[in-house]
Amino acid sequence: MDTFEKLSETYEIIEIIGSGGGGTVYKARHKRLDKEVVIKKIHTDIKDVVDCGAEANILKKLRHSYLPQVLDLLTINNNVYTVMDFIPGQSFQQLLDEKKRFPQKKVIKWATQLAEALVYLHKQNPPIIHSDIKPANIMLTPSDDICLIDFNISSIFTGKGARTIGFTDGYSPPEQYKIYYDSIQELSTTTNNLSSDDKTELLYQDETTELLINATQKNPTLYPNEDKRTELLFNPEEDIVTETELLYDDSISDKAYKQVATSAEGERMPSETILGYALVDEKSDIYSLGATLYHLITGVKPQKSTETVVSVANYGVKISDGLVHIITKAMHKNPGKRFPSASQLLKSLMNIGKLDRRYKRFMLLQEVAFIIMLLLFSGSVLLIHFGGLKMSQEKQELYQEYISQLDYERQLGNYDEMESIYTNAVSLYPDKIEAYYQRALSLYERQDYYSAIEYIEETIIPDYDLEQSQKMEDVYFILANCYFELEKYEDAIIYFRSAIALNKSNSQYYRDFAISLARIGNIPKASEALEEAIKLGIADDSVYLINGEIDLSNNDYISSEDNLKKCIEVAGDPYIKMRAYIKCEELYNAIILTEKDDNLVSETLLKKIALLKEAKSALPLDLTLVIYERLIQAYIDGGTYFNDNDYYRLAIEESNNMILNWENYNTYNNMIILYHKIGEIDNAFKTADLMIQKYGEDYNIYKRLSFLELDVQSLKANESRDYSIFLDYYNKANDLYKRNLKNNKNDMEMIHLDEAVDVLEEGGWFD
Repeated sequence: MDTFEKLSETYEIIEIIGSGGGGTVYKARHKRLDKEVVIKKIHTDIKDVVDCGAEANILKKLRHSYLPQVLDLLTINNNVYTVMDFIPGQSFQQLLDEKKRFPQKKVIKWATQLAEALVYLHKQNPPIIHSDIKPANIMLTPSDDICLIDFNISSIFTGKGARTIGFTDGYSPPEQYKIYYDSIQELSTTTNNLSSDDKTELLYQDETTELLINATQKNPTLYPNEDKRTELLFNPEEDIVTETELLYDDSISDKAYKQVATSAEGERMPSETILGYALVDEKSDIYSLGATLYHLITGVKPQKSTETVVSVANYGVKISDGLVHIITKAMHKNPGKRFPSASQLLKSLMNIGKLDRRYKRFMLLQEVAFIIMLLLFSGSVLLIHFGGLKMSQEKQELYQEYISQLDYERQLGNYDEMESIYTNAVSLYPDKIEAYYQRALSLYERQDYYSAIEYIEETIIPDYDLEQSQKMEDVYFILANCYFELEKYEDAIIYFRSAIALNKSNSQYYRDFAISLARIGNIPKASEALEEAIKLGIADDSVYLINGEIDLSNNDYISSEDNLKKCIEVAGDPYIKMRAYIKCEELYNAIILTEKDDNLVSETLLKKIALLKEAKSALPLDLTLVIYERLIQAYIDGGTYFNDNDYYRLAIEESNNMILNWENYNTYNNMIILYHKIGEIDNAFKTADLMIQKYGEDYNIYKRLSFLELDVQSLKANESRDYSIFLDYYNKANDLYKRNLKNNKNDMEMIHLDEAVDVLEEGGWFD
């Protein structure tokens, strides 16, 4: 450590604070900034098999509330060190060692934060796999939030999987282990090669197990050799499996990664074949997170994943069915039966109230469906006589379970899963509205407003039995909100009125009715609707929101901003808070468009950016898509108004953040334009190539490539210009454009490209 202190002019080592899966961990001080940091020395074995510089640069770009920031990468005397933020607080392992117990509400909060961190890591390009999630690597900070520490430089996902540098019994999934012969495992235990505590066991390549043939030995024997390797001597007449594979449940052996190690008599087998780095992916982290929650909620460390793990429900602790379901699913031995992604795990945690006994009962009642169908189609008078009453009761119970499952899948965003359940439900009771309502709501939540309108107006409303249903007011409310989101306020008002006519006691109906009236400038009627909402006990945040809308319609910007800011301050409902943020941003846009004072315009533009940055942090992830879109546009506005490329770079940064959760065509397209705008042509080309990989050939992408190549050539001296690549891009764009001309009406950029081609052709550049 003294050598390291002398060699580093920037950091002073204070003490060793641990040894993680990837290396030794030091607490240090940044001398110039007088700031405490953590320095991790990467084990030689890891350093030799990864591109530390490239992978550390990936880690240095990470920015997340529940992850430490990687500050620096040092290479000293051929040793590699990463420097990260020092995180104050205690690890959960320390708290568990102190016999601390955690209430479920807290565990769910921390689990949600962990899942958010994993979503962020896994959505990086390439994905980053932590591979060592356990209580010892999760800090509880003084603010009662978590910080996931010690993510490893060697765990960058490569496409086939990320290299893992070890395992921790109880927390690592089956796929993170290698198969050893029983004799090796037993001897390794006695020689401390396998961990007996929560320390991560490293899979060293220079301390591997090698096989030698010795015809005089009847039983396998292990001998340590001079270079710290362990050699296995065996009788060639015995049946020896020459295959090393990951420890896996038999039912999923088809998923196991296998490494075949062929041997010749008297020859030593390559060590890296016998024991290398196991490959893991996002689902490995999901298992470890589930195992960590298991320990936090029960106080008991789970059994090794390659053995039988006692159900989390068997410890007699107070735990909801929803949390049991989440932990059990996350810890399934078969990766294919775990949550498909950290995003799905996060959705389940955010909707944990929906994961109760209804789900279990639904699964059990699948068997009942078969019995019901027998009763329905059997011609036996005896069956009808004795089974009719029971059939009716069980049929109703099954229908309710279908509805519960539709609600459950919708809350998780599993919209594809809903289709078969919806079909079953409406086949059972075609005249009950609940299944139709769930489908309409799912279309609205997917922001597929036109499909939702078509479905409600063509399937539900024309059906007399459905139209007379008690829940019809909620269907009208969905329909009204679809029109509202499309800014068709006159149509929205019609259906808000329909909803109110069926249920005059719902204050939310009056709230959105009042806002729609304000949007079309009907202030007296909007005020009347607000009064009705207040009589029904509408919350203060909604009152502030409606008043903000009314004030804005009256062009009273000061009062509108005051009301909207109050709404944001007091809102208990995140959805109401989101609407207030959006309306306040629209207020600032109105000021920018109408104000002639440049100072006030610039001040308002900066206020808009600050507001949207605040909204992005204050709102839950599932409500921030529209905020990201508006913040990106605000940065673009800033770049244009202030003529400052830094704003465009911020727009690109937020676009990349947005893609992590809501990848879409338009975002990539805008990033090409932004990179082009600031002169980062290489990044623009890379983004266009990525778009082709993701979305296939499209005229717009080749149009973007045409403009980029046109600029590349224009920057060269005349004698160096070559427009052949540009012409290839243009011809491809033009061909694809004309193939689908019906849907590509009047693209002015294509017209500009046509003009550019004409000019170049006249100038003889294509000769």
